[in-house]
Amino acid sequence: MAAFAQRLRDLRPPEMTFDLMAKVALCSKPTLAAAAAGRKMPTWSVTCAYLTACGVSEDEREVWQQEHAIVAREHQAWTRREAGGGEGAVEASRLPGPEDVRTAEDFARALDGLRQSRGLSFRDMERRARMLNLPRALPFQTAHDALKNGRPSEHTLRTILAVCRVPGGDRAAWLDAWRRVVAQADHDRAVARAMHVLGRPSDPAEHNKAIEMLTTAMAAYPPDDPRHRSLADHLATLLTTLYPRPEGNSAPPRRTYDYLRDQENEEP
Repeated sequence: MAAFAQRLRDLRPPEMTFDLMAKVALCSKPTLAAAAAGRKMPTWSVTCAYLTACGVSEDEREVWQQEHAIVAREHQAWTRREAGGGEGAVEASRLPGPEDVRTAEDFARALDGLRQSRGLSFRDMERRARMLNLPRALPFQTAHDALKNGRPSEHTLRTILAVCRVPGGDRAAWLDAWRRVVAQADHDRAVARAMHVLGRPSDPAEHNKAIEMLTTAMAAYPPDDPRHRSLADHLATLLTTLYPRPEGNSAPPRRTYDYLRDQENEEP
């Protein structure tokens, strides 16, 4: 609501006083001033009078009307939360935040909770992205898929955060959560590929791909992370199975792709 009021204030030319606006719009001066103050949500009729006084065209007023409807729903959702509930309310205490995210399912719940807390439908998100002239559009289906599967691209996530008016200082936590989800997905794909290769040990191209995926996934976690150790164990098993050491060879276990590459380079 504060951002909507700021847009109204930015719209009023410096030379346009509220006295003059009241005469042009046939609306009282205090009512127009209150609409721009942002202390309460103005009705659409008051907003329309304000826009008329500022010379906004009919086509532009249609865009403003869509934005007004979205902001009004956001304000209603906030009012219900402040009042302690009510039908359709989303309780802030029950909303998962980015700090709670560990999996794509967690991320989907957190993003959808963010959307609901703003009182936005998927169509509202699409309209707002268009009205805000964001670098990337947010089609209805893209928003729906991102909030249902928890795997948006980074660009889509940034657009969602802008549409939901997440303050700039809070967006880093959401991006960190997204990176955790991506790392977990890389982990799962790498393990699945390793298991696949172990079942088909005769395809060298598959070997290299699986080794590369496991090594890349390991790099996303610190050495003391259980997922790092799990990936290292899978890599060791894969290398030992695919490239067994000659009997009596005392070389250390082949646990990294770099070690394997060095061994291959030493072959005549």
